[in-house]
Amino acid sequence: SILEERIKSCDEKSVEFVAYNTSLFSKIPSDYWNEWDAFAERGESHKQIYEKILQEIQKNKPQRTLVVGCGIGTFLKILREKSFDAEGIEANERSIRKARKEGLKVQHIPLHQLKKRETYDCIIEPGVLSSSVVERDYALKCLPLLKQALCLGGLLIHVPYTRSLFCSQDFQSQGFSLEAMSVPKNFFNWNYPKQWYLARRSH
Repeated sequence: SILEERIKSCDEKSVEFVAYNTSLFSKIPSDYWNEWDAFAERGESHKQIYEKILQEIQKNKPQRTLVVGCGIGTFLKILREKSFDAEGIEANERSIRKARKEGLKVQHIPLHQLKKRETYDCIIEPGVLSSSVVERDYALKCLPLLKQALCLGGLLIHVPYTRSLFCSQDFQSQGFSLEAMSVPKNFFNWNYPKQWYLARRSH
């Protein structure tokens, strides 16, 4: 596929992916953000992802949920409609303002600055720690912070965008046990690989 060729090309050239420079967000034309927000609000390309994550959440019935990189809060609204206590963290101030106007709980905290301790029963990571977004070293530094923020027995749902930066050993070495999580049937979004992780904090 085109995506596989892009990944292979990057591997051969030893390309290093770095974290977003959030200071550049303010320099992007507002028309772009308006179009992106409208696309995100419709949730068309992520509908199957949201539905699958929601299934896992409904099975586990968490008391408190965190969405990492929640954007304008599309999935937070879905969780609120289902009566879940959920909040988000986001780096883009414009997205935060929009989410807060909807009455959503969103904090301006980059993931690497997350200081929560045993606060959440469930953390949803929908693509922030992916190869097209950050480098692997950054992702590995963030994984212990996600574990720290989870209560014992809490669930981490990692749905990577383009390609995950983790392997099963990364989760296991941090004290997670992996559980089966199937990708939706006839999944159509080519940006998301069939490599999703459902990791439970075991100690």
